[in-house]
Amino acid sequence: MKFVYLLVQKLRIQYNTINTPVMKKTSVLFLIWGFCVATVFSQEQSISKLMENFHLSASREKGGMGNQLDYSNIPGTPFFNDNFKKGEVTTTSNTVVSNVPLRYNVYADEIEFEEESKKTFYLDKSTVKSVKIGDSEFIYKAYSMNNKLGRSYFEVLLQGKATLLKQYRVQFEEAKPAKAYEDPTPAQFKSATPEFYIAFGDAEADRISSSKQLTEILSDKKTEVAEYMKKNKLKIGNQEDIIRIIQFYNTGK
Repeated sequence: MKFVYLLVQKLRIQYNTINTPVMKKTSVLFLIWGFCVATVFSQEQSISKLMENFHLSASREKGGMGNQLDYSNIPGTPFFNDNFKKGEVTTTSNTVVSNVPLRYNVYADEIEFEEESKKTFYLDKSTVKSVKIGDSEFIYKAYSMNNKLGRSYFEVLLQGKATLLKQYRVQFEEAKPAKAYEDPTPAQFKSATPEFYIAFGDAEADRISSSKQLTEILSDKKTEVAEYMKKNKLKIGNQEDIIRIIQFYNTGK
């Protein structure tokens, strides 16, 4: 982006030194052309930077691992966002790469990146600190569920002493043949109920499975949180309610 700024400033200076209307009109067109070239250059630099920082190769190319589903003919969607959106990636070394086309494949739990040739790659999860797609921010984090550890992308809903995370889920249902009194069912993607987790710092996130378990996680304010939930009739199955609960825990309001 520094390159874009310097080029535009230079062109503006040249424009201001021109006196004749014809030459100024020509200069305006040149200024527009120069800005477009600079913008394209900047985007190419961002894409190259992303490829370099994430060491993307055929091994991380979508479809390059031999076990990919062909999504095109399957009803439903495996994606958080069906179309690629310009977003921002921050690496574990705090390198920020902006203005790149990103898409979250919920079913595969992969962040997809589309480069200039329209090839799609998966970002290397070991180097992802955070990803912004539109207004949503995702992190890749360890979590605990039923005493088992795993890792997943989570959307960050609320940050503070306790961070509230949302795990999206998409299931693939195989085609089912016709049975007595039942028509055949085609293969399809189906969105499953999302799950909510709480994380403290770098520790693994804990899934919220019940109101009682939630108060156990927030043990240092267990009584206050339980009373707040009861007074306001808040349910852990409702996203707005959970946000209110964690906001209360973090701020007392």
